[in-house]
Amino acid sequence: MDRFKTFLYANFTRYWEPWHYAPRWRRREGSDVAQESERLPSVSIRLGQTGACGCAACVPLIRRYDLAYGKLRSTHRTRPEAAKLKFRSSATLHAIPLIHYARYADYQTEMRRKSGSFLRNAALSKRAGYRVQDVQLANYSPDILAIHRSAKLRSFGVYLDAFLMRLEHLGGPPQHYARIDAPECTQHWEKIIGVFLPKAGYRQGALQTEQQLVGYARLYRIGNTVTCRDFIGHAEHVPHGVMKQLHLHIIEWLLERSDPLVQGIEQITYGAVERGGDGLYFWKKKALFKPYLASVEPQRLPLDFKAEEYLRLNPDVKGSRADLEAHYVWHGRAEKRLYKVDVPSDFDPVQYLALNPDVQCGVPEADVHYTLHGREENRPYRAASDGAHPVVGPMSYG
Repeated sequence: MDRFKTFLYANFTRYWEPWHYAPRWRRREGSDVAQESERLPSVSIRLGQTGACGCAACVPLIRRYDLAYGKLRSTHRTRPEAAKLKFRSSATLHAIPLIHYARYADYQTEMRRKSGSFLRNAALSKRAGYRVQDVQLANYSPDILAIHRSAKLRSFGVYLDAFLMRLEHLGGPPQHYARIDAPECTQHWEKIIGVFLPKAGYRQGALQTEQQLVGYARLYRIGNTVTCRDFIGHAEHVPHGVMKQLHLHIIEWLLERSDPLVQGIEQITYGAVERGGDGLYFWKKKALFKPYLASVEPQRLPLDFKAEEYLRLNPDVKGSRADLEAHYVWHGRAEKRLYKVDVPSDFDPVQYLALNPDVQCGVPEADVHYTLHGREENRPYRAASDGAHPVVGPMSYG
């Protein structure tokens, strides 16, 4: 089922959706694509450099969203001719720049001026007893199935999960309580926040939860940006304002800035202006999402990176110079691979091999062996001028 869904969604995203981008943009944001493109402000997206956190889980997130944001209209596509050529296959980021608000009260003030009904509906949801809290989805698999099956049509059209999802795809009913673990890294994390309706005696499999999960949002933090995905609610409860309550809870949490997990976050993004139906677009507009060009900070190579030396030091890596540079950015840096040959200025490869007869390599590879092993093992690399003791080099590779 997962492979079939992935195939359908991938082809929908790649071929069908892009044909709707330009007409949707003209209908939603303006009639002149080129001029509107030039007027758009930009947000600076800094995902973080791979390997900088020392956490292996960060690298897949950085790479995933580097690719995702890279497909959006960006600051280098602002000339009219570029807009005409690229716009058909490019979507426009939908974001709320949190740095525009000193505190949550400022966001509420703007909401009252522009989207008063949004706040009122969220308040009605809260008065009806719905509450928002972090959730471990493994504890609520039957409710998740019910949420996904509750509507056959959603913002992107026919919703496949409503027909294809089964409880076994979610791991079956929960048998024991799964705890919510704290993220390993404050700069790159996944968090799921749900909205619940309290119900005495309510159960999920073997668990007595005392509450029903009626909607949830999956959030990812990548550097200075939070992106919202899987923002989905039960069709029976959505009219009660539960998803608006959930959205406001998320914005309040982000703008309070007291939690270490949210410090330094500058914007929250949610899809693209052109993607999804008109209902989703107007919902996001009332939530104060606006179109922006994406200015994504590129992954940087070390200034002294040498592709040919990286290949010599890492013979398992193959490909062109671009392939080697990409490998270091997405894999090598996190794996602490060496990227340049580093030997003392007076290194003598012939003497190094003579002084270390157990080293099995030729003279051309002596510098590689010394860089990878000899320096750390404190091996001598040449005979002293007085013939008394061989010279041993210091540790200096940075």
